[in-house]
Amino acid sequence: MKFNGLALHKKLEENSGLLIFGILFVSSIGGLVQVLPSLFQ
Repeated sequence: MKFNGLALHKKLEENSGLLIFGILFVSSIGGLVQVLPSLFQ
């Protein structure tokens, strides 16, 4: 199975709800990566 990044990009551009969900998902992972180490110290 070949990964087609352009098809995914086009789908995200056409569906703004999916784009907003992807932005929130990626930024929440980034926030967790920053916060979790300080919680476990």
